[in-house]
Amino acid sequence: MSLIASPYLLFNLSGDPFFQEPLTAEPEDLERTRELFVGRTSDLRLLGNQVAGAESRASTRAVVSGAAGLGKTSLVNRLKNELATAKSPAVLCAASPVRMQAGMTPDDFRAEVLRTLLLIHSTLLENNARKREAESSTEKEFWRRVARMLNGEDVKTGGFNLSAAGAGVGMSRAVSRIAAGRKSLSLYPELAKAFTYLSHGGKRRTLVHVNNLENLSTSAAAAAQQLVQNVRDDLLLPGSHWLFVGTTEVVQAVITGGPTQVQGIFPVHVDLAPLTPNEVAELLRRRYHAMRRGLRKVIPPVAINAAEELYALYHGDLRNFLRLLSSAVQRAAISGTPASLSRDDVIYTMRPAYHDAITARLTGDDAGYVKHLVTSYGDAAFTEASVQDKRRGVGLSQSAASRLVDRLEAAGTCTLADVSGRKKSYRWSGDTLVAFSP
Repeated sequence: MSLIASPYLLFNLSGDPFFQEPLTAEPEDLERTRELFVGRTSDLRLLGNQVAGAESRASTRAVVSGAAGLGKTSLVNRLKNELATAKSPAVLCAASPVRMQAGMTPDDFRAEVLRTLLLIHSTLLENNARKREAESSTEKEFWRRVARMLNGEDVKTGGFNLSAAGAGVGMSRAVSRIAAGRKSLSLYPELAKAFTYLSHGGKRRTLVHVNNLENLSTSAAAAAQQLVQNVRDDLLLPGSHWLFVGTTEVVQAVITGGPTQVQGIFPVHVDLAPLTPNEVAELLRRRYHAMRRGLRKVIPPVAINAAEELYALYHGDLRNFLRLLSSAVQRAAISGTPASLSRDDVIYTMRPAYHDAITARLTGDDAGYVKHLVTSYGDAAFTEASVQDKRRGVGLSQSAASRLVDRLEAAGTCTLADVSGRKKSYRWSGDTLVAFSP
């Protein structure tokens, strides 16, 4: 028997149903994204209605936050698909987001946005010859000047998607090769004109998705807060609609807990809740069905009820939960007539690898402390004081307990669960619970 083969073929699946990549807004994936997206209907409605319900020449701003791995990007891409197929109003949007980077100046940010708008414009004309002919010479010269300003003469289309619902415009892919924005130029006037031209007299809206408020360090988040404050007027430009996305902590630091003049222009804030166990079960059923080979009956690689129990260990961290299932199926010795893995099968298969990986990130006696605390608390929340109480018998002082929790959080074994005044509660990561489970 060959040692290299897809284990999923034994379950009558064409591939891995536990993929962790976000659903996309690519035009060729539109139906797949719709089919596999589960839950969060009210969040989609709130975000979509803000753009669709705005006065045609107005601007809007919204922010989506949530823990890492919760599915924020899939939500936003599902929203883009919804806007792409809505009959009215026409909404232009790029599948790939504008990325906020550490050290950006206001004009660096404007250059990134202009790159997206330039590609939207190029794709708009490629998909509609009449629009190309109807453009005034002034407008044509404006876009040529923006292209020269950003790229020299090197403008390539082919990695962003364009949607224009109700305008007879399809979505196409674009890839750009663009030099860094020139810091000697103020790009605000160009940005204002670009939104004006794309709005076509208020007949279209342009949605800009700003991402990467996920991976910013504390110091970078402080700089990002200042950046957002500095580009506040850009976010109010007529015809522009903005969607900022990031982790709850970074969004709090940059926007919702930032200066009043920034907080006040973001009336819609969706703090994404984890999928419920029932929704995760439905997500897996849809994935199993979508990846079924022909008319063969699918055998779930991981039993649905087992997956629900394992998901509870991850407290909404969908990405790492799915990685656990994928790794377990690939590592398990499956042959002959396959059977669905149980909860215990998954933990037994993955415990050694997860234990080795987490122990390698810990120092000194910390692995022993983690084992003792996991045994004591299971997946319940704990505080620094309770850690001290559990370890008092071996002389762990309050300050030592605080430093221990800081080290464990830095190693990724636990995450902040709640803050009440000066009291912080933590939860073990799902991977840690698997690694140190009895």
